[in-house]
Amino acid sequence: MQSIKDIKLLMIYSQLLFSGIRQPVETIFNWLIDKADIQKVSKVRSTKGLMIHIFRKLATAFISLVI
Repeated sequence: MQSIKDIKLLMIYSQLLFSGIRQPVETIFNWLIDKADIQKVSKVRSTKGLMIHIFRKLATAFISLVI
């Protein structure tokens, strides 16, 4: 059986691990929102139109990253 101290230590390690993963992912999505403006899709009426809109915006954002 694990002691309370071991459980607290495991909780601290798991929080550090998840925050280390979460922060870069949030950074990527914030960059995409800033560069691609994906959130403005209110006029899209079909799934196909949505996919075209998203992939066009993503391609534009990644091209601007390279150039």
